[in-house]
Amino acid sequence: MIDPNEKLEQIVNDAMARQLRAQDEPVTQPLFESIEQYQATSGKRFRMTKDQISRGISREDAFQEFVQKLSR
Repeated sequence: MIDPNEKLEQIVNDAMARQLRAQDEPVTQPLFESIEQYQATSGKRFRMTKDQISRGISREDAFQEFVQKLSR
């Protein structure tokens, strides 16, 4: 019969190993595919920053910058 303490230790070690592997894996899927999906999911409207407006970038490019900052 397996000692309950050994079984518990094995369960905890496996869980910790899975957690560490999950933290090391980079996020490959963006959180939001589009501005419309962001609005539907969050209930918030995407707004460009003053810096983005002054640089003259498109709303889609500004949204991509926003998503990249979120995934860091």
